Amino acid sequence: MIGRSVEVKSNTTKKRTTSLYNQGLYWYSAIPAMRDEWLIQLMTA
Repeated sequence: MIGRSVEVKSNTTKKRTTSLYNQGLYWYSAIPAMRDEWLIQLMTA
């Protein structure tokens, strides 16, 4: 992820998008009910 922050631009689109912070909150809250295979993929991505 190092160096990728340069590619992340501010939200200038007309379509509603989810911020990286809110995406992180979503995935963090989904961890307790997540299948083990999905959790492994998420943690090793």
